[in-house]
Amino acid sequence: MTTFEKTMLVNFSQNQMYNLVADVSAYPEFLPWCQQVEILEVQPGSKVVRIGVSHPRLPRLNLTTRATFHPDTSLLLKQVSGSFLAAFEGHWQFACNNNADGADSMHQCSVTFTVSYRFSNALMKLALSPFFAVLVRMLPELFVQRAAQVYAR
Repeated sequence: MTTFEKTMLVNFSQNQMYNLVADVSAYPEFLPWCQQVEILEVQPGSKVVRIGVSHPRLPRLNLTTRATFHPDTSLLLKQVSGSFLAAFEGHWQFACNNNADGADSMHQCSVTFTVSYRFSNALMKLALSPFFAVLVRMLPELFVQRAAQVYAR
């Protein structure tokens, strides 16, 4: 399994960042490789979501995950099916910034994004690994950029 983790301190609230990540229907508006989001199932506290991934040099790819929502604190993703991955797990975690100096931390939070994945076969890994690694590493920053657009003061 390939694993990536990034933690960032951002100038947005825990609630704001959680809401951006939880709004999967908006992903095609700001994730350049996300062509389509289809919500297949809705349960209390979770959704099954199919995301269509596109790149000019690649065939259309799909990843279906079960997203489990823990409002304001975390979002867990577990693969249900996919056209190119054998396994995928993601975890977004949002925590209040508790400053030791007592400064107002209502508009700051820590965001941790962790993802683990394995391609379905060696050919997929060879063809998609560079693209997918860049895509995964870009995600946290793309959400911070989206927050700046949505929550601009």
